[in-house]
Amino acid sequence: MSSQLKKAGYPVRIYLTYGREWYLYLCHRIAEYPPNLFQAILDITDVGKIDPVLDYE
Repeated sequence: MSSQLKKAGYPVRIYLTYGREWYLYLCHRIAEYPPNLFQAILDITDVGKIDPVLDYE
């Protein structure tokens, strides 16, 4: 999805959490809106949505 938006001329950022408190941050995000967890699992398991690494510049 992000590579399609990038090719269309939209600015794209990839969001990555890191550090010692990443798990706590993840738990807070899940608690904010639990359906996002279900959507993330669907996105991860849908092979058709995977962009090849070569698409990223």
